[in-house]
Amino acid sequence: MTPEEALRNILSLADGSDEMEDVHALQLLLQSIKTLAEKGLGRAQ
Repeated sequence: MTPEEALRNILSLADGSDEMEDVHALQLLLQSIKTLAEKGLGRAQ
């Protein structure tokens, strides 16, 4: 997963995360956050 894909996943999943019960969607959200953290896309420049 690229940082850009991770960001798109986070944005789309976060919109419906208030009542998210789909385990696979939650795993994708967490993996996306992990990808951004590891690759540093979320760092201020």
